[in-house]
Parts: sequence; C-alpha cells; structure tokens
Amino acid sequence: MEKNKIILIGLIVVIVVAIAAVFGFMMLSPQKEASELMITSNSTIYSGDNVSVELKDSGKAPIANEFVNILVCDSTGKVVTNETVRTNSSGNANLALSLDEGSYDVTVSFGGNDNFTGNNTSQNIEIKEEPVEIQQTSSSQHTSQSSSSKSSSDSYGPEVDSGGITRKEAKKYGYTYTSEHGGHYIGSNDAWDEEAGVYHD
Repeated sequence: MEKNKIILIGLIVVIVVAIAAVFGFMMLSPQKEASELMITSNSTIYSGDNVSVELKDSGKAPIANEFVNILVCDSTGKVVTNETVRTNSSGNANLALSLDEGSYDVTVSFGGNDNFTGNNTSQNIEIKEEPVEIQQTSSSQHTSQSSSSKSSSDSYGPEVDSGGITRKEAKKYGYTYTSEHGGHYIGSNDAWDEEAGVYHD
C-alpha cells in the first residue's frame, strides 16, 4: 500500500514538473503575429513595369524594412528572375520585370522574423510589349502649319479662321487666306487664336 502511494506521488510530481516546463517555455517564446503578403500589381503588365507587393500584419498595419523574395518562372517552369526586395515605410516593395511577352508565374515569400510569421503567395501574370505611339499625323500637321506660316497668301485655308469666317464665306466674297497674322480681331467677344490665320479681302 505504501509502495503504491509513493508511485502515485512520484507520478504527480512528474506531471507538475512537465506542466511547469511547458508553461515556462511558452512564456519565454511568445506567439508570433501572423503576416499578410499580397501581390498588388495587375495580372497584365507591360515589359519594364513593376511587380508590386504589400506586407502587413493581421491588423493591416504595414511591416516595414523587411525582405521579400520575388521568384518568376516562365511557362516552361524555368526561373527567369529571383530577386529580394525590401519593404518601405508603407510595407510596399517593387521589382521591375523587363521580360519578353508571355505568361509567367510569380511567387513572393516573406521568411518571417522575431515578431511575425512567414507567408507566401503566387499569381500568374501576362507580360506584353509596350505599344509604340504613332505621332506621324500630328507631326505632319505641325510641319504643314510651319510651312504655311512662311506664306503670306494661301488660296484657301481652314474650314473656319480665328475670327469665325468660314471657307465658304471667304470664297463667296473673294477673300484670301494668310497664316502670318496672329489672329483676326473683329470685336471684344471674338476668339483670339495666335496659331490660326485669317481670311481677308
């Protein structure tokens, strides 16, 4: 009987010591707060544009000055970009992707720190070539205007001159057009366009 009591007391002591050890470990190692990591850039971007990420805590407050890895693979699974960026004071970080047109898988990851758990997320993106703007028309118009400004008497000019006289009226009254005048003043309410010429008799 005494022997059983000793065994029972021994078991109780072991259990109490184990509980105390676990509790002490938890006190020394406080639980980390969860982090949130997002890719905030569009799923379709142009070559040279940024992939943007945002790192925040569970309360949506930014996590600043932390490193985030950005891994980009092409459609065959080949790694084409593997870079590490640092978040700014707003928890944001960017990486420019100068890649060929195509579909890519982007994986971003945060390894965590003493206060926050790690996190990662992925997104498929489409990269397109930047379209080239054609300005030939406006350039031609500018050249035409520059050339016409050298002439003092073109036969017929624009549909309506700066003073409101139409081409039809100019033909009717035998007016000619000149682009050398810096506008056509008739009254205080008339528009004064220094770029437009005038019809005159």
